[in-house]
Amino acid sequence: MQIPLGRDPETGKIRYHSEAVKGPKALAERRLTELLREKDTGTFAKPSKLTVGEYLEQWFRDCAETRVRQRTQEGYRGNLDRYILPRIGSVPLDKLTPRHIEAMEAELLRDGGSRTQGRGLSPTTVLQVHRILSNALGHAVKLGMVPRNVVTVVDPPRVAKYEAHTLDQDQSLRLLEQIESPLYGTLILVALQTGLRRSEILGLRWMDVKLPASTLSVQRALIKLPSGGIVVTAPKSGRGRVVDLPNQSVEVLKNLKEKHPDVAGNGDFVFCHPDGTALDPDWVTGTFRRMSKKAGLENFRFHDLRHTHATLMIALGEHIKVISERLGHSSIAITLDLYGHVLPTVQKGAVERFGMAWSMEAGTGMAKEWQNDVQMATVS
Repeated sequence: MQIPLGRDPETGKIRYHSEAVKGPKALAERRLTELLREKDTGTFAKPSKLTVGEYLEQWFRDCAETRVRQRTQEGYRGNLDRYILPRIGSVPLDKLTPRHIEAMEAELLRDGGSRTQGRGLSPTTVLQVHRILSNALGHAVKLGMVPRNVVTVVDPPRVAKYEAHTLDQDQSLRLLEQIESPLYGTLILVALQTGLRRSEILGLRWMDVKLPASTLSVQRALIKLPSGGIVVTAPKSGRGRVVDLPNQSVEVLKNLKEKHPDVAGNGDFVFCHPDGTALDPDWVTGTFRRMSKKAGLENFRFHDLRHTHATLMIALGEHIKVISERLGHSSIAITLDLYGHVLPTVQKGAVERFGMAWSMEAGTGMAKEWQNDVQMATVS
């Protein structure tokens, strides 16, 4: 039996799918009905001779290598080679089931990979594996290679949401007092007062800093690849932004520029070695970890400087839209999701200030009489 699949866009000829069904005529008719229903509902996929591994290699070459940043590519490659391909790479693509995915993820959570020596992987790592495979198979569905994305049927591992640690003003000053290097002290202060990501701060060049205007322009990010290389790429959001600088940041940046005129004059990195070469992001993180422990701040990450900036801005009553733009979030929804828990406290203070303003500005005449009526009604 065969069913028409429409015209080939290149040749203009009608394409057909043929199948041979062994058994009684009723079985063949039932299979034909299934095929026609799949064709009409758009869920039909022509059987593929590819294995999961062969398809994933094609997907990585044609999609991942051309559409995602280099660091993400290396992450995909590592997860494919270590966790996915050894476990389900030999399964025929059209025979892959949700059970294969469940079993693979359970094994990773329980026993881990070749580098974990029998220890289970973290839910965060397995969630990355889940998302990579879902992305790849979603593309296979678009191409008509499989009828559905079986990963979407499987519940992903639960990952505990990280609770950001933030500093108050006194703790921030205590941290800065522990830093003896002017270069590193400037870096930490700018991070606290701008909310820039580590990669964005390390990617800053002097041409991006406009001290007379008290602004800096985020145009690039400096990142370290899983393979160890350091590259400069676009910011995480994919677009640049301008961030206003407080006076303290302007002053320390001026001092830093005066101490390194040769580097600053060449438009090289703001935070760099004396010869203008970039700082290693891991060195920055390691140094920060030592300094924060010295200041009595345990389990405080460099990225928490960004969270500190956002929460302090919220506490000062700044509009969430402005904060979102400073942080470089692609939408205000991301900012609200990350920092929405801070807003109730701010709302309480705002309502109290509103109430005070209302009582001070309440007029005379009808407004005053109405106010008295409300008070009398409350007493009675």
